[in-house]
Amino acid sequence: MGTLETVQQITSNASVGASESQQLITMIFGILVAGAGAAMWVRTKLSKDGLGIKKDAAEADLMKHLEDERDVLKDDKEKLLARLLQIDAEKNEAVNQVGKLSVEVEHLTKQVKKLEELVEMLGNKLDHATAAMQTYQVENIKLSEKMGSINELFALKCDACSYKKEHEVKFSN
Repeated sequence: MGTLETVQQITSNASVGASESQQLITMIFGILVAGAGAAMWVRTKLSKDGLGIKKDAAEADLMKHLEDERDVLKDDKEKLLARLLQIDAEKNEAVNQVGKLSVEVEHLTKQVKKLEELVEMLGNKLDHATAAMQTYQVENIKLSEKMGSINELFALKCDACSYKKEHEVKFSN
């Protein structure tokens, strides 16, 4: 028996008064409206609860994903900090080496300058020695020429002495 039939039965009942039947109809309609409202509220509530459950699950997945990303970023940060410390130590070592090499370069530059001065001095001495040797060479040539002349004179004198000795021997015999 449907609610419409019940309403019709109530209205057709002659023993019940008009005001009572109106009150009954109003009450039945009120109950029906309240039941329909309650059903809609329950449906909406269930729908919202399902949606809320889905949102909660999505939020939980998102939170899990964000926590995983945070952990990865934290690990990456720690690795980067360790690498940064290593790079800083390498930089400091390089700076120390550059300082040592700068001092060594300065020392070597001074040594090169001294060697250049020594080479220049030796070059000057070589130039003087070459000039002196040329002078001695010219003097030696002149002396050689004089010695040649002296040797010629000596040879002539020796020839003359030999000639004189030969002739003296002849004269004395």
